[in-house]
Amino acid sequence: MDRAIILAGGFGTRLQPAVSDRPKALAEVSGKPFIEHQLEWLISQGITNVTLAVHHMAEQLQDYADRCSKSNIIIDVVYENEPLGTGGAVTNVIQQKSFKGNVLVINGDTLFRFSLKPVIKYWNDRKSSIILIASKLQDVSRFGKIIIEDSYVRSFEQATGRHQPGIVNSGAYLIDCSVFSNKRIEPFSLEHDLFPELAKNRQLLAYVLDDSESFFDIGTPESYNEIRSSN
Repeated sequence: MDRAIILAGGFGTRLQPAVSDRPKALAEVSGKPFIEHQLEWLISQGITNVTLAVHHMAEQLQDYADRCSKSNIIIDVVYENEPLGTGGAVTNVIQQKSFKGNVLVINGDTLFRFSLKPVIKYWNDRKSSIILIASKLQDVSRFGKIIIEDSYVRSFEQATGRHQPGIVNSGAYLIDCSVFSNKRIEPFSLEHDLFPELAKNRQLLAYVLDDSESFFDIGTPESYNEIRSSN
């Protein structure tokens, strides 16, 4: 697998008190845009082609892509004329770019450190069309929980604010593009619309990372400041 989609079209409403003049993906972390850290990780995992799904402040991300495509990675941009949500954004990219085969999809506000190879092997061994990459956390109060049974997501529980351990959605997915090739391009959410339906039918495979492979996100001012102070 050498292709990834970064979902970078959101308004970043929760982060705006800390970062209001640019999209979340361009928020500064350790002296460079957050997306640059994502690209470094993607390159280390063998990804050579990245498509940014953009809407809010799209011109800034287009400018970044124009300036920062490198010999070891190609970056292009697909626009959303209206906010499409995570599911609509993936559908829009896959159909506009005529993607075939498999693609890694990641949220534009999340930094990962897991190795992709064992996830791909796990996925190939089980012949599923979508795999959700999950993480064990000691505190799931901000994320909600995922209930997994025999390697498949059984259900999703909304965030309650309670500080407790559990398994959460990391915001990374391996997807067979054919699932989205004939879908109507319209707003919908992977997390709230598609995935619960797949889980109900035992069709959403899960791969759970161990504690050392957890993710960082900049979705809120608190988490953004935390990742800035740790880098």
